[in-house]
Amino acid sequence: MTVVASSLMIYGAIGVGLLSLAFIIYELKNAPYYDSFDPEQRLNQIERQRPRYRTWD
Repeated sequence: MTVVASSLMIYGAIGVGLLSLAFIIYELKNAPYYDSFDPEQRLNQIERQRPRYRTWD
């Protein structure tokens, strides 16, 4: 009886882990993607960060 109960607990834990992994993958596939700027906004961001990397010599 103990072997059956412990194996059921192990299989249950594996099942819960697989279900949670499937849920995480499903949520990541449906996550909004905010990195799609139009080219003009992207250029403005690059121009704002340019003085930070400019050398002084």
